[in-house]
Amino acid sequence: ISSQVIEHVPDDSQMLKEVHRILKPIGYFYISTVIKKWYGFWIYWNNGFKLDPTHLREYKSKEEFINLLENHGFEIIQLKIRNLKFPVVDLFLRVLFKIGMINLSSDFYLKHKKVKRVRGRTKLKIVGYKKVESILMKRK
Repeated sequence: ISSQVIEHVPDDSQMLKEVHRILKPIGYFYISTVIKKWYGFWIYWNNGFKLDPTHLREYKSKEEFINLLENHGFEIIQLKIRNLKFPVVDLFLRVLFKIGMINLSSDFYLKHKKVKRVRGRTKLKIVGYKKVESILMKRK
């Protein structure tokens, strides 16, 4: 399972080679990442707008990502593309955290269940971004 990881690694090709090497012959591999259209933007900047400032890459199309997977010996069993949504509450929480009004500890949502519920219900579609999820099988 690789959920929202490949866009963070320095060499996506090397990562897929290693996954292919260690996967059993009939093994399955779940992978997800983001696809960014040319007009996509978000609140972070790192050599251009990024969904996350730690992203080293954001794939430009479904076809680009599919080609990457297939060129590394994977057969696509299932592929889904969904709108990517961001909890609006998180924007406000980050501001409150930055100015020192709250502490965003790892158990913040456990302590604040109402905030967690509101967070789940108030999501904003991120312009120009999609989430791609795929189940792959190792080709022989």
